[in-house]
Amino acid sequence: IEVDRQAPAVIRIYNEGGNLKLETDEKSTCSYSTNTNQKCNFDLTTGTQMLYSNSSVHYSEWKTNLNYYIKCADTSGNQPNPAECSIIVRPYNRG
Repeated sequence: IEVDRQAPAVIRIYNEGGNLKLETDEKSTCSYSTNTNQKCNFDLTTGTQMLYSNSSVHYSEWKTNLNYYIKCADTSGNQPNPAECSIIVRPYNRG
């Protein structure tokens, strides 16, 4: 028997067609906060849901003026600790 106790890992994040595209190592649901006072200290259900639940690919808008504090949970409910993120991202445009 194999027991999954690990939160999903972000394996790739990039700009695709003007969207923030995030890939995880297993099917998951991801949400984010852009609140710099709150940072990673938010609940997955109160964050802004990224497109595609129960998938390994997730999308959001590409906004270069924001930090994205992103949390992902797998289908077993494994996710980062309450004040931790899966990843923190600050999109930018190359010059």
